[in-house]
Amino acid sequence: EWKKGESLTVEANENYWGEKPAIKEVTYRFIPDSNTLIASLESGEVSFIYPPPDIGLLERLKGIDGAQVQFKAGVIWEHLAFNLEKVPDLRIRQALAYGIDREQIVNELLKGQVNPLESWVMPDQKPYYTPAWEKYKYDKARAKQLVDEAKAEGAKTEITFSTTSDNRLRETLQEVVQQQLKDVGIDIKIKNTSATTFFGEWTVDGNFELAEWAWLATPDPTQTILFSKDQIPTDDNPGGQNYYRYENDEVTRLLKESDKVLDERQRADLFKQAQNQMAEDLPIIPMYQRPDYYAFAENLTGPDVNPTLAGPFWNMGDWKLT
Repeated sequence: EWKKGESLTVEANENYWGEKPAIKEVTYRFIPDSNTLIASLESGEVSFIYPPPDIGLLERLKGIDGAQVQFKAGVIWEHLAFNLEKVPDLRIRQALAYGIDREQIVNELLKGQVNPLESWVMPDQKPYYTPAWEKYKYDKARAKQLVDEAKAEGAKTEITFSTTSDNRLRETLQEVVQQQLKDVGIDIKIKNTSATTFFGEWTVDGNFELAEWAWLATPDPTQTILFSKDQIPTDDNPGGQNYYRYENDEVTRLLKESDKVLDERQRADLFKQAQNQMAEDLPIIPMYQRPDYYAFAENLTGPDVNPTLAGPFWNMGDWKLT
């Protein structure tokens, strides 16, 4: 049964060839508000919730009487993105990379539940991952020196920072970044809009200087569509997702070659070369993997945080109510 905007109910298939599930019927309720979601678990209206990450969320979930709580770094990764046409000076981008204390931001927003991300490849995606952005440890003096050098040659030190409005995690991150960069001589102006406008117009049209959004990591780490120079959105290629306007012939070659090579070791080497070169060019600054949170009733067994594209219900056949 499907009640539009309210719920979806499914029943176990009696003719399924495999092992029969313990739970014969499941109703998924559509509850977009996190406070209502948590209240529904507290009242016993629902048995399992999968809330989006928020500041202080873990503490709230652990405070629910009788609830079981699990969390783990997920497959959605947040990052800061430059429009290289509007922030062309590498020294300014480097100043941001050194002047933003990512460790402090992650701890302030998520209380150390995840670590700063050091690439666009997830750490679990071995052997392709290399921590290429690790070199940008917080260095206020270095950041200020880069700003002074760039400013002396006419570089702009006022940058507009955009993201989706009404997202407390992102808006708090903006405020922290704004304060951190003020100390190194960069003036951050915040300008946000709805998710519809941000993703439907601003990113595609390049209507941003510095922005924050997230991508979903894929089982295969290829991201040619994001970073290859022939994937910049144009009238001829409206589906391109290189919103950074990033053009590096060598990175494009490495990514395209990695899509064709079958030998895992050769492919991993190509990916690592691409990551290292991108860390030099700085079209992006990786921030963190969003944590996945599960909270569920004490009489429910089986949920297991194992972040994949299958989502939280990947093993629902093993769930049981006692």
